[in-house]
Amino acid sequence: MSNDMKLIMENWRVNVMLNEQQLLEEELLLENFFSDLLKLPGELKNTFTVASQLMKDRKKIPNFVGLIDEEIITPSIDGIREVLKRMQDKFTKDEDEGNKTIVLGIIKKINDAVNKVYEFVKQMPRANWKKAAAAIGLAVVIKYFSFEVLVEMPLEQGVEKLVDYFNEEIMNFLNKFLGEALVEALSSSFTGGVSTLVSVLSKIVKGTSFIAQTLAPAVEPFLDDKLSLSRFEEQIN
Repeated sequence: MSNDMKLIMENWRVNVMLNEQQLLEEELLLENFFSDLLKLPGELKNTFTVASQLMKDRKKIPNFVGLIDEEIITPSIDGIREVLKRMQDKFTKDEDEGNKTIVLGIIKKINDAVNKVYEFVKQMPRANWKKAAAAIGLAVVIKYFSFEVLVEMPLEQGVEKLVDYFNEEIMNFLNKFLGEALVEALSSSFTGGVSTLVSVLSKIVKGTSFIAQTLAPAVEPFLDDKLSLSRFEEQIN
C-alpha cells in the first residue's frame, strides 16, 4: 500500500471515529433531554412522550418537523403576515411621511424577530433531534404571538394608538420572547432538558394548556397512526 493510500485510509478511520463519537454524544444529550419527562403534568407528559419517541428515530424527525411546520408554524406566520399587510395597506397611504416611516419600522422589527428564529430552526441539520425541539418551541411561541398578541393591534384607531400598543406590548414581547431571546432560550433548553423547555414556553404563553393544545395537531396523527410519513417534505428544512 502506497503512503498516499495509507494516509487516505488513516484519515477515513479518524473521520469515522469522530462521527461515531459525535453520534454517541448526541444520543447522550437526547437521553438527558428527556430524563425528567415523567415530571411533566399529565397532558404535557402525553404530548412529549410521543415527541420523545419520534425524536429518537432519526428517520421520523424530518416528518415530525414537517408536520409541526405545516400545521402550526406556517399558519401562524401567515397570520402575522396578514396583520402586517393590513397595517401596511392602511397606514402607508397616509400623506404624513413620518407616519409611513413609523409603520414601516414596526413591520420591519416584527419581521426581523420572526425571521431570526425561523432561520435558526431552518439551518439546523434535518434529522437532528435539536431541530425538532427548536421547532416545538418556535411553534408554540409564534402561534401565541400571532393569535394572542399581534391580533390585538388597534389598526382601526389611528397611528398613535398603534404606536402605543407596539411600544407597550409588541416590543416587550419581541425583546423578551422572540428573535435572539428565543434563540438563546431554545439553545439553553437542549442541555437543560424538556422541563426547561416547558418552563420557558409556559412563562411566555402563560400556562401549560396552550402548549399542549398548540402541539396537538402535530402529535395526534402519530398517536392515531393515521399519518402517511412520506407526505411531508418540510419547508423548514
